[in-house]
Amino acid sequence: MKIIFISGREPQYVRNAVILRGLKMNGVEVTECTSSTSSYFLRYPNVLSKFVLKNKKDIDLIFIGYFGQPLVPIIKKLTNKPIIFDAFLSAYDTMCFDRKKFKHTSLGGKFFYWLDKHSCELADKVLLDTYTHIDYFV
Repeated sequence: MKIIFISGREPQYVRNAVILRGLKMNGVEVTECTSSTSSYFLRYPNVLSKFVLKNKKDIDLIFIGYFGQPLVPIIKKLTNKPIIFDAFLSAYDTMCFDRKKFKHTSLGGKFFYWLDKHSCELADKVLLDTYTHIDYFV
């Protein structure tokens, strides 16, 4: 099996590193579209440009790793390959309740809530690791 792995966080981030190692240990041929750039605003365009330039002809699927909510809608428009999305954390919960960047009732809060839901709707499969996450995302 051949996949492209793209993520919103660097490949060394523990969640991404564990998934990448597991895929490779199980014989999956992984092409990475990742970046270790410290800024999200620089990282997302960087990984998307790498994705656009990759030859996807022989790829079986796209795996969108940690903090990939902003990537899912874009990747979905760029390919017809199946998408597996790791919805490890909620962007809405992170931005509204953990980091308190937006009130949950604000336009920003509503956007991140929509982004969580929409990215899961667009993905062919969603990776969730707890029943609490399943209840939230599904």
